[in-house]
Amino acid sequence: MEKKASYIMGLIKGLELEPDSKMTKAILALAEFSKSAAEEIEKLSKRCENLEEMLDEIHEEIEDFYDNCDCEGENDEDNCEVVCPNCGEKTCTNDLDDENLNCPGCGGVLDLGGEDCSED
Repeated sequence: MEKKASYIMGLIKGLELEPDSKMTKAILALAEFSKSAAEEIEKLSKRCENLEEMLDEIHEEIEDFYDNCDCEGENDEDNCEVVCPNCGEKTCTNDLDDENLNCPGCGGVLDLGGEDCSED
C-alpha cells in the first residue's frame, strides 16, 4: 500500500499543477493522507500477524493441556485431571481458575500447567 501511495504522489507531482491553487493543495493533502494511512495500515497488519501467532501458540498450549487431562465425569469439558510429577498422584479438578492445587498424595503444590510440584 505504501508503494501505491508513493506512486500516486509521484503521478500528482508529475501533473505540474499550479502550486498555489486550492485544487492542487487539496489533491496533495489527500495524497499525503493516503500515504500516512497506508503506513498505519502496514503497522497494524504486522501487529495483527504477531497477535495471530501468539494466539496460535496459546491455542496449542491449551490443546496440550486438555490432551493430558483424563478426568471422567458428567461434565468432561469442565473437569481436568492433573498428574503430580513428584509422586504421580492424579487429581481431578474443575477449578481451573485456581493457579495452584495441593497434591492429595504428597501435599505438594500442583501447577495446573503440570510442570511443577514442590513440597510445602
